[in-house]
Amino acid sequence: MLWAERSNMADTEPDANKPDWWQKGRKTTSGEIKLYKSGRIGIAQSIIREHFADDQDAVVFGKHNDTLYIKPVSEGDELYRDGYSLQTSDRRSTVMVNAQSFLEYYGLVPDETTSYDYEWINEEVGIGVDLNQE
Repeated sequence: MLWAERSNMADTEPDANKPDWWQKGRKTTSGEIKLYKSGRIGIAQSIIREHFADDQDAVVFGKHNDTLYIKPVSEGDELYRDGYSLQTSDRRSTVMVNAQSFLEYYGLVPDETTSYDYEWINEEVGIGVDLNQE
């Protein structure tokens, strides 16, 4: 299972074999995903505008090896119950997600705010963030 279920994070490490759709539609894009020491994840508004549908108001997270995955979801999606709400503001260029439980569970809370580029993989996976970026 790629996506972390909030109610059962112990069983969330995905299988090492990547599915066939993994390579389809991959696109590396410069942009910002930020991990905050407060346990929040910031997603640039430009990423939301480019890759999220209007009704996708939450995200689910997954982690495999050193990659963080962020998938947009909407209320009708099966994964929505495990989703984290997007906290938007017209005055900010970043959409915030309070993901402290996820980040703490995987040991991803940084000592200081850290910015990452992302890769749009495809509709089924969403965004991939290589956590080993310099």
